[in-house]
Formats: sequence, structure tokens, C-alpha cells
Amino acid sequence: MQFGQSNFQERLLESAFPESDEFHFRDTWLPAHCFQVRTQTDALAQDLSSLLGKVFQAIALLNSQQERLRANAALDNLADLWWQRAAIEAAADGIAVFDAKGAFRYANPAYLRQFGYPPDETLSRQTWQQFYIPSEVRRFQLEIWPSLSRQPQWRGEAIALRPDGTTFPQEVSLTRIADSHLVCICRDISDRKRAEAALREAEARYRSIFENAIEGIFQTTPEGRYLNVNPALVRIYGFKSPEDLIANIHSIQHQIYVDPNRRSEFIRLMQEHGRVSNFESLIYRRDGTPIWISENAHCVYNSRGDLLYYEGTVEDITTRKQSEEQLFLNAFHDSLTSLPNRALFMNRLKTALNALPRRPGHQFAVLFVDLDRFKQVNDSLGHLLGDQLLIQVSQRLQDCVRGGDTVARLGGDEFAILLEDIQSADDAIHVAERIQEQLGWAFCLQGHQVHISASVGIALSHHRETGQPYQNLEDLLRDADIAMYRAKHRGKACHELFDGTRQTQVFTQVQLEADLRRALDQQELELHYQPIVALQSRRVRGFEVLMRWQHPTQGLVPPGKFIDIATETGLILMLEEWVLRQACQQMQQWQGQGLADGSMTMSVNLTEKQFVQPKLIGQVGRILSETGLRPNCLRLEFAEALLRADIEAIAQNLYGLTDLGVQLCIDDFGTGFLSLSQLHSLPIHSVKIDRSFIHQAGISVESQAIVKTILSLAETLRMSVIAEGVETLEQLVQLMAMGCEYGQGYLFSSPVDRSMAESLLLKKQL
Repeated sequence: MQFGQSNFQERLLESAFPESDEFHFRDTWLPAHCFQVRTQTDALAQDLSSLLGKVFQAIALLNSQQERLRANAALDNLADLWWQRAAIEAAADGIAVFDAKGAFRYANPAYLRQFGYPPDETLSRQTWQQFYIPSEVRRFQLEIWPSLSRQPQWRGEAIALRPDGTTFPQEVSLTRIADSHLVCICRDISDRKRAEAALREAEARYRSIFENAIEGIFQTTPEGRYLNVNPALVRIYGFKSPEDLIANIHSIQHQIYVDPNRRSEFIRLMQEHGRVSNFESLIYRRDGTPIWISENAHCVYNSRGDLLYYEGTVEDITTRKQSEEQLFLNAFHDSLTSLPNRALFMNRLKTALNALPRRPGHQFAVLFVDLDRFKQVNDSLGHLLGDQLLIQVSQRLQDCVRGGDTVARLGGDEFAILLEDIQSADDAIHVAERIQEQLGWAFCLQGHQVHISASVGIALSHHRETGQPYQNLEDLLRDADIAMYRAKHRGKACHELFDGTRQTQVFTQVQLEADLRRALDQQELELHYQPIVALQSRRVRGFEVLMRWQHPTQGLVPPGKFIDIATETGLILMLEEWVLRQACQQMQQWQGQGLADGSMTMSVNLTEKQFVQPKLIGQVGRILSETGLRPNCLRLEFAEALLRADIEAIAQNLYGLTDLGVQLCIDDFGTGFLSLSQLHSLPIHSVKIDRSFIHQAGISVESQAIVKTILSLAETLRMSVIAEGVETLEQLVQLMAMGCEYGQGYLFSSPVDRSMAESLLLKKQL
């Protein structure tokens, strides 16, 4: 097939040749009559002959110069052709020339490489049709060749065909030359096509994620307008469509944020750090409803480093914030009486104590109130009326103090009162007398008239002997407690002011420290074990270890009498290391005897002093290595109150212990201090619900709600939950109904020694 027909024919220019009698000097000729000489004189003839000789010499010289010029021009043309050929041969793009019949006249090395031919292949017997798939051949014949007859060049893409049958995409440029030949310049665009396909696929995936994401996704200008939003953000903000949201929000700062300063803070963080993480704010939905959101965003720049827009995600955290606020409220207030609980009372007491150095002459008092005969009332009338009695007592106690004072329920029938800014001990004594007077009136409980009294212990902010303020709040509360017990021993229904000079103690600090050191050496300390039970199967799944001191003269000494001294003297670190080692050895021994399987855990409590020490991770790792216990069988428990300290330092130890494979558990969970955001960010494996909530779960709707909230939160964070203080079948049934997995308490077993613990392991069900 020919590429096209010439619109013109070659014409030869006819030249007039000189007659035969003319002189020819190569390319220069003159008519003969110019050289005709008429004889005149000999002299003239001689002159003419001389002149003609010079003319002949000039013509010869001229001819020689023309020959050299033509030779140089030919060399220049050859050089130009050589450079052009070299450039074509070295070109990265394939270049080929076809004649009018479609046969190859020339193909450079790049063209041959594209189609898989060796570099010395001539392609002399091939035609262009063999290098393209049939559909492309038809397209060339029907569309492209006709266009080349109208215009000299065509550019486009085609699917090329190699001799082995493989195909590849090609970018082609065709140029018609000399009406009957065609120059083809082509390039293999396989890589580009793959990149384009990958880009389309990535864009499709991004679009799918963008459209179907649960979190809201946005792009905004720094000035506060939305550029792009996904359907999830539309739902969160309460708009009809992305277009509706973009069209109606002109100022994010004033139309979205309840506090416009939050947007200013957002911009500040973006400018300083280029991103924000977990940026929580209260915002308005379209209908004006406020909700809480958490934003994560970053800056997007162009190649020159210019800021284009902000891009990020939005999560509706309203439910979480409500749960967190409720949990925070519950953590600092007693669920039964709504009074401040121990955590809040201790916080206020600490604030008052810390203010003493800045307020000379200022003093306060702590009253420790314990109801007399409450247990008899509770046992005879039942827990329901007992709780009503506690509610009425709390109301009367509040009537006895000023608005700025604090009445707190510490637990059970124990209350504490912080009297701020008193003039003397007499002020505190007057309040104690008023309390006893108010509580002396009968209480009406569903037709029952109940009479109770209270023993009140008083401790002033300053030591009566020295006049110096207390150094720590635990000592102050302890002395108020001691004074309360003295009041009870005096016959109840009375009050006592703490006097350190009359204090009698079983052990002095020095003697107790010496006894503790001897106890470690002479193995007077022993471990008791309280089982942790799977509620559904009632089988033992672990133990919590408790330290006991069998004193040679005083008998069994409870931890409350020696732990504080051990902490103050630094012996607590030695005691806890001993407990940790003994617990690991015991569990390894039980596993070796076949009494415990590889999933059973041994729980060890750590105090704050032990937990924050920098050597903790190395110590735990060394003990695990020496005892041979698998790390996942060790569960380290710490009080929720511990997280009041430097959370960053504590988190470092938490993550280090987790890296060892040790399980971590928060003890007494729900009593305060820990926010949900902290819990989410820490590597916690389990939590223990404080026994006060379990005790109230059968009779308090609020306690049930707290337990359910903790269980739901733990399930969300993939944590296991252990209920402490399970003492009745009713509590067990309720916990199982709420989905609690593990329990611990006297319903199953009290803390027992090693031999009794082994007996429990042999039982199939507790």
C-alpha cells in the first residue's frame, strides 16, 4: 500500500548549449567572436596575443578556485550528514523510514531494541503492518493515512506488536517526506502507562476511603473555608451534602467552634508544628447542637514549600466525653451520698496543707467521724435501710459546717470533715459537739426509728506540741483516725482531740525498722494468695499475692502497720523485690508440678516508690530470667492514684514492662485521678473495679452504671476486667449478667497460705 501520490511531476530544465565554435573553459565560456582578431599591425597582434595569454591564465585560476570551493562544500555536506546520522543512531527514541509500499528503508538501534531485534537487523523484508496489532493496522489504514495526505504530520498512541507476540503501548509521531516516504519516531510508554494505572488505582482507593470512612475528612484553607469534605464529616456536622456544608460555612472559627479561640489555637499549632493531634473542641452542629470533636490535621505544601491547605480528620467524641465526665464525677464523689469521696477529700486536704507556708497564722482541722453501732443497724434492718441512714447522716453532717468546709465519705460508715480557716481548737471542738447533737436525734427509716451516735477524732493542722504544721496529709489523717479510736475506747458518742504526747504505739519507728530488717533475714515474712476466678467457669485463673509478717512476739502483723514505716525508711524496695521474687518462684513451681497452666497469672502490687524507680524494668527482667517464669504469667498491679505523679516518667516504665511481656493492671479502678484519654494512651492490659462499686452494685443504680461503664470502656480498649470484693451470690449474678469476666473476693476465698492455695488449684470449681 502506498502512503500517497505526488501532486506534481518532476520537470527537467532545458539549457541552451553553446555552438561548436565556442571556447569552453570548464564552467566558463565566452562567444568565439570575442576572440576574433583582425590583422592590423604586427605590434598590435603581439599586444593582443599577450593580452589573450593573461586572460587564459585568469580563466585557469578562476576555474581552479571554483574546483576548490566545490570540493570544500562537498566535505561540509559530508560532515553534516555524518553528524545527522550519528544523532539518529544515538537517539533514545525509535526512528524508522518506510517507503511508499510500507517497507522499511531504515531503522535506528533504539527502534530495533523496542521491538526486540538485534542492533544489526536490517528489517529489509519487513513491512510496518507486521509491527502493530490488527486493530491498529486497520486504524492506520482508515484514519491516519488519509489524514497524512492532508497534513504532513500525525501524533498519537498505538499498541505495538513484538515478534514474540507480546504487545506494548507506544507513543508515535509520523511525518510525510518527499510525498512517498514516511518517518516514524516512536517511544515505549509501558512504564508511563503502568504509573498512570497505578495512579488511577491509588486515586480510586483514596476516593473509596474518602467516601466510606467513618471519620470525617476535610481540606480547608488557612483562612477558614472548606475546600473538600467527605460524607462522614457531613453527617457529623449535620448538613445535607458536602456541597451544602462547603456553601454554608464561610468562617470555621465563628460558625463551627463554640469558643472561637480554639480555631486560633488550631492555627497556632499548625504554624508552629505543621500538624495537630487529638485536638479536642466543643463545636456546633448545623442545628445548633453542641458536640465534642477530636481533630488530627497537617499542612499540605507544594513543591516550592508554599502552604496549599490544611488536611485532616474529625471524630465525634461526644459519647466518650460524656462517659469521661461521668466517670470523673463518679471518681470524686460518693455514689450513694453524693459527698466528695476520699480522693477529692485528700486533694482538698493537700491544697490546704500546701497553703500553710504562704499564710502565716492560718490553721485548719480535720475531723474523722465514725458512726457507732452502724453495723448492728445495717445487719438488723438490711443494707437498703442502712444506705438510707448513711444518706440522712451525710445531710446532717453538712448542716453542721460552713459552706466552705468539706464533708466527705471515706467509705462504709466513715466520714471526714475539713474545717478551713479556724481560729483555735475550740472551733473544731464546737463542730464535733454539734455533730453529736445532730446525730443524737432519731432517724426515721420507713417507719423505723433508729438512734445512733458518732465518735469523732480531731487533728489540727499544726502539732500541738511544737506548733509546726504537718509535713504530709497522710500523717494528719492518720492522727485524726487515732483520735477517733481513742474516742470510741472512751465509750463512744464522744470526741477526742489528738495529743501526740499521749500516743502509745505497739512499735516505735526505730524498733519496727530493726524488726523488719530481721524479718527479711530470718524469713518471718510470708505470702498469702487470694484467687482470681473466671466467673463463668468458677475456676481459678490466677492469684493476687499479699504479704504477711509473722512477728515472733506480736504474732501476725497486718501490712497497714508496717508498710508506711517500710516506705519511709526505704525498706519497701527490699520488701517488694522479695515479694516479686517469691511470687514468680511459686508460680513457676506450680506450673512445673502441673497445678497451674501457662495462662495462669500471679498478680503483685507495686507501691509508687517501687514503680517510679529507674531500675524497675531491669529488676523485673532479672527476676523473670532467674526464676524461669514466662513474662505473660506475671501481672503487676498499681493503684490508680499512682497516675497523679509524673505521667511521662511512669509511662516510660509502663512501656518498658510491656516490652518485657509483663501484664499491667490498674487496681481500685474508678476511684479517681485517671482520665479516659490517659487510659487510652497507656499500655494497660486489665483493670480491677474498686470493691466499693461492687458492694453497692446490688442496691445502687449509680454503682451499677459505673460498673457497666467500666466494662464497656474496657471492652472498647480490649482490656480484661476483674471485680474486687465479690462477697455475695447476688453480686456474682449481676456481674455475670453485665459481662464481667473475672472476680476476686470472699465469696470464692479469703487470702490463704501456700498449701491452701494448692488445694484451691486442685478444685475444678470454687
